[in-house]
Amino acid sequence: MKRFFGIMLCLGAVTAIYGQTASDSASLRERFIRSNEFFDGLQERLRKSKLTDFIINSIVINNDWKGENARRVAKQLTDETLYFSEFEGKEIATVNVLTKNVYNDTLHSFFPRMVNAMHITTREKTIRQNLLFKAGEMVDAATMIRNEELLRRLGSFADAYIIVAPNPNDSSAVDVFVHTRDRWNINFELEKKSDEEFNLSLYDRNFLGEGHYLSIGSNIRIENPEKPNPHTSGFSVDYNVQNMGGSFFNGDFQIDRSYNHNMYLLQAKKPFIKSSDYAVNTMYRRNEGFEHQVLTDTSYKVKRQIWDVSAGLSQQLPARKNNIYLMARVLATQILDYGGAVSEMLNPYYQSRIVALASAGIYRESFYRGSHIYSFGVSEDIPHGYRFEITAGRSWDRYRKRDYFAAEWNGGLRLKIGYLRQSVVYGSYFLNDFEPQQSTLAVKTGFFTNLFPLGKGYMRYFINTNYSAGFNRMEGERERITFRDLNSLRILNLPLQYNGLSRLICRTEGVYFSPFYFYNFRLAFYGFCDFGWLNDRYHFSTDNFHTTLGMGIRISNDRLIFRSVQFQIGYIVVNPSHSVSQWFDVGKDQRIRPGRLLPDEPNVVSFW
Repeated sequence: MKRFFGIMLCLGAVTAIYGQTASDSASLRERFIRSNEFFDGLQERLRKSKLTDFIINSIVINNDWKGENARRVAKQLTDETLYFSEFEGKEIATVNVLTKNVYNDTLHSFFPRMVNAMHITTREKTIRQNLLFKAGEMVDAATMIRNEELLRRLGSFADAYIIVAPNPNDSSAVDVFVHTRDRWNINFELEKKSDEEFNLSLYDRNFLGEGHYLSIGSNIRIENPEKPNPHTSGFSVDYNVQNMGGSFFNGDFQIDRSYNHNMYLLQAKKPFIKSSDYAVNTMYRRNEGFEHQVLTDTSYKVKRQIWDVSAGLSQQLPARKNNIYLMARVLATQILDYGGAVSEMLNPYYQSRIVALASAGIYRESFYRGSHIYSFGVSEDIPHGYRFEITAGRSWDRYRKRDYFAAEWNGGLRLKIGYLRQSVVYGSYFLNDFEPQQSTLAVKTGFFTNLFPLGKGYMRYFINTNYSAGFNRMEGERERITFRDLNSLRILNLPLQYNGLSRLICRTEGVYFSPFYFYNFRLAFYGFCDFGWLNDRYHFSTDNFHTTLGMGIRISNDRLIFRSVQFQIGYIVVNPSHSVSQWFDVGKDQRIRPGRLLPDEPNVVSFW
C-alpha cells in the first residue's frame, strides 16, 4: 500500500505542475472557452433566473476556469430534485427542443467546421420520441430526472439536460427546453477476440440521425502468431433500433461469423421506463464454437440455441417514492451439439434445460448528477435508492427437476465523503428433499470519493470489491480470475487451469483529471493497486494471494464518441501461481461503473 500511495503522490505532483503550466497559457484558456462556447451562451441567456442559474452553474462546471463556485459544485453529487421540485404541479405550456452540432457553429477552425459538415445532427423527431412528458401535462420532478438520464444513456449526445422556465404569459404554467449537444458518432474499433483472431469494425451510434446503432465488421485471423499471416475469416453485423416508433421497444439484430465461432441474435425488448410501467423481452440466440474445458484441458465444439421470453409490471405506491413490481420469465436452453461428457453431476453448463422464474420486489431509484467520475466534465447520472427482490422458480433439466430460490439487496447512497454502492445476492437450486445444489453467494461494494481540487485539475479515488463463493457445486464448475475482466486484477493473466470455488477481488485506483485538452481531447492520469484471492476452500491464505501495481493514462473525447483509450504499465508484486504479467497494455477503459437499480428480468445467480 505504501508503494501505491507513493506512486499516487508522485503522479499528483507531476500532473499538478504540468497542469499549472498549461493552464497559465492564454492560448489554452482561449481553446477551453471556445470549445464550451455553446454552454457559455446558454448560461448568459438564462442568468436572469435564479433557479435556472443554479442548474446551469451546476451542469457547466468547467465554465468558471478559476471560480470557487465551480470547484464547490464539482466536489459533490447534485440531487436535481431540488431544481425540478420548484416547478412541480405546474402545467407544461410548450416543449421546445434545441439540439446543437458537435462543435459550436460560430467556430471558424478547420477541424470543427469539417466535423460539423460531415455530421448528421439528431433529428428533432427522434428526441421528442424519447420524451416522457408533453405539453398540457403537469411537471413531475421524478419524470424529469428519469428523462434526463434516458437521453444521456442513448449514447448519441455529448450532453443532454432539461431546463424549466416560467411561462411569460401565464404564471401557473411553464415552458420546458430540452437541450442536447450531439457528438460525432462514427468510429472504428479493433477488438481482440482470441489469441488468433481480431475484429475490425466500423460503427455509427446515431445512424442517419435516427438514434439507431449500426456496426459492420470483419473478423481477421492470424494463422501463426510467430509468423503473422492475417486473412479475413468472417464478418459481423449489429443493428440496434432504439425506441421503435416512440414505443420504447428496442430491436436488436446481430450476426457474428468466424472460422471457429458463429452467432445469431434477434431481440425485441422494452424495459421499465416510467414509474408505473410494463416491461417485455423476447430473444432468440443461436451460437456455435469451441469452448475450453478446465477438467480435461480440451476444447470441444458446442452448439446451443436459447429462447428467452419475459414480462413484468411496475406500480408506483401512493407515497410516490417507492415502486412494487412483478416479473415472470421462461428461459429455454437447448444443447444441439457437444463433444464432451455430461451426467447428472458433471458439466451442468452443457445440459439442455428449461427454467421458469418469477420475481417480486420493491425499489426506489433516482439519480445524482456529477462530473469527472467516469468522463470529463459532462453530466453523469449516478443512481441512488435501493432494490429488494425475491425470485422463485423451477428448472426442468436433462436429468431431474429442481426448484430455485434467490434473494437480492442492491442499494446506492451519497455519503459526506463520496458515493457508496452495495449489493448482496444469494441463490440456490433445491432438490425434492430440499437439499441445496449449485448455491451461489455474491457480495459487491463500489465506492468513490468526492472530487477535490489538485493544482488546476481534480482528483478522485475509487475502491471496488467483489466476493463470490459457490457451494454444493458440480464437477466442471469453478470460479476464475480472467484477464481483461472488470472483476479481475489488472495486468494479471492467469491460465484457465487456475480456478477455485471462492474469489475475492479488490481494485483500488486514484485518478487525476488533468485540465489540459485540445478540441475536447482530455487526459486523466491514474495509478492502481489490485488484490485478489482464489481458493478451493472458503477461507483465504497467503498461498493464493495476488497483487498487481501500475499506472496509466486515459485519453477521452466526449464530443467525438472517442471511447476512453488507456495506456497502462504494471507489475505483479505477489504472484504465487507464476502467471504471465501483461506489463504493458493498450485498450479500452476498464473501470467498474455502478449499474441501474431498475429491475430487470429474473435470473439465476451466475457463478462465473
